[in-house]
Amino acid sequence: MEARQPGTTKYRVVKDYVLRMVNSGEYVADQRIPSESEFIGMFGVSSITVRRAMNELVSEGIIYRIKGKGSFVSGQRPRFGARGSGSLVAFVLSGLGKCDPSYMQIIKGIQSFISTKGYSLILEYTEDSTEQENAIINRFIENNIEGLLIYPSNPQASIEVFRRIRDRGIPFVVLDRHVSSFPVNFVSDNNHDGAFAAVEHLTSLGHTRVAFVGFTSYLSSEQERYQG
Repeated sequence: MEARQPGTTKYRVVKDYVLRMVNSGEYVADQRIPSESEFIGMFGVSSITVRRAMNELVSEGIIYRIKGKGSFVSGQRPRFGARGSGSLVAFVLSGLGKCDPSYMQIIKGIQSFISTKGYSLILEYTEDSTEQENAIINRFIENNIEGLLIYPSNPQASIEVFRRIRDRGIPFVVLDRHVSSFPVNFVSDNNHDGAFAAVEHLTSLGHTRVAFVGFTSYLSSEQERYQG
């Protein structure tokens, strides 16, 4: 069964899945897509939910139906950003944080806000690989994604892809870490002052030997904590 992001309408999950598969080339022109019963098994939804998703895809020209045979890809490549066919924002999350339960709260917050603006969220995990991460982002760029949120594994190694996003005029925000040599919109904690406050608390309790433990010293967030 496919996982459904919190707050996502059930039929949108089915519909967005088909759109992603068509855009990625997994589903090609005139290829038969899963049947109604197969989608029900994949997503754990009702037949009414699947039919609504299929009806919208037919009306938008993404798929066509042949009575008695099923639904097939029309060959029309959907534009991710097209209003009325589901405007999408992508969140690309590196492997460093995907097991942290706090990230689910971030994802839920993103989904809750963008849904009020008529957008849907696509979540892509990477295995802490800049090459894989940049390949995913480049795919979204080519698919005319409406916006990107990026939790990068190494922003220094992603400057060129950041420049490409900017040159294409796609809004994007980097989370937690950034590159001072290539300013972008980013959201982060106050790492310096947070670390300072933590050490100040420990020293106020009489501790005199305080260690800093880290393993990604090339990241701005870790450098700021160490400085704090």
